Amino acid sequence: MKLRSLFLATLAAMAMISCSNENDPIADGGNNAEKNAVMQFRFSYQPSGAATRATEAGLAKEQTFSQALLFVAYTNGTDKAIAKTIARDEFAPVSSEANPSSDGKYYQSTPFEVVAGEVKAYVIMNPDAAALALIGTINNQVMAPAAVEAKLKELTSSVVPDAENSFIMYGETPAVANLIEKQTTTVTVTVTRIAAKLKEETATASWDVTKPATNDNALDKTVKVNFKGYAFTNLTSASNIVEQSDKKVTEFIETSVFTGEFKAFEYLPMNAVADDAQITYCFENYNADVNPANGTGITSILYKAQIVADGINDTEAVKDANVYVWNNTVYSFAGLKEAFGTGLKLTDDSSIAEFGGINIYKYEGGMCYYRQPIYTGAAGNNVIVRNNVYKLAINSVSKLGFPTIIPAADKTMMKLDLIIEEWTVNDNSFDL
Repeated sequence: MKLRSLFLATLAAMAMISCSNENDPIADGGNNAEKNAVMQFRFSYQPSGAATRATEAGLAKEQTFSQALLFVAYTNGTDKAIAKTIARDEFAPVSSEANPSSDGKYYQSTPFEVVAGEVKAYVIMNPDAAALALIGTINNQVMAPAAVEAKLKELTSSVVPDAENSFIMYGETPAVANLIEKQTTTVTVTVTRIAAKLKEETATASWDVTKPATNDNALDKTVKVNFKGYAFTNLTSASNIVEQSDKKVTEFIETSVFTGEFKAFEYLPMNAVADDAQITYCFENYNADVNPANGTGITSILYKAQIVADGINDTEAVKDANVYVWNNTVYSFAGLKEAFGTGLKLTDDSSIAEFGGINIYKYEGGMCYYRQPIYTGAAGNNVIVRNNVYKLAINSVSKLGFPTIIPAADKTMMKLDLIIEEWTVNDNSFDL
């Protein structure tokens, strides 16, 4: 599947002339000041044109919403804040003769009365129960923007989205907006998903191990690597609703293991790209480490693969045989024993660690593992950022993976080529 677009929602608040003096607690949050303006929301799925933003629509489920939760805080210290929801059926599409390409991308709510004044606005799309509970805390209270923001920054979500109306989005006005009495004022808020999207897009699961350009460390025979699946480590277990890189979430769903010991990961199958089956949603991860080899907090992708070497395990009868590599030569155990001579005291049942102690790689059942840290933008920026798509794809394989899942010193670290594209998209291409 091709790239998915960054989801932008643009919400417009328009202050319009009103002569009503009624006090409707649903409409204005119970504010006792004179209602002298009308607020109306408008949001957009269309990108704003920034270079890092998306140009494709994304999956339908990523763009649906059930309601919007609005907070409006006045800066004058006397007018009461507003907290209210706007249901999906209160929004209608907006057409534009000046820009017909925008048709079907903009939606605008029915208007409701508010008090004029200087405000900041905050919006949560698809709010969860904790966010909705803030209505009772904030609505009809004299709360400055800083106080409202403090409450919003306490909100977290631990439910990874993967269905319609489940993608939480957040946005706020970048500066104070002045809703002028008896004039029309437009206030724009950009809303983005709090989730990120990981897309494994390797075109084929079977790769020849190519010889390095320098011919150093080239294997002595033709070897294929058949990739069996992939998994992710250090996906954070929760996210702040309001982006706060200084308030990192440090709890993970699956943690990285750097001891070389095996761990039972649930590997996802390869070659389901066309069916959108190779998509994993996750939360942002700001646990960056300058040394990815030691970065136990950074998000990585693990590939599980099986080595198939000519004359070693390339027939049905020996397809699950152990494979050994010594001095860049690939052996069966019988061949290794013959080459090593009487000095080899280990058996075919000896452990990977025991063989590693005499500089021999043992691949049990031919299985090997690759680990690749995932970056945002340039290599080294190993963080996961909300509302980004990370496209992960193997470009080539020039060496064997490691016999264990994540070694203490990974000699088979893959090279990452990542391009930020739509949604925003981060394109991870691996040379293994």
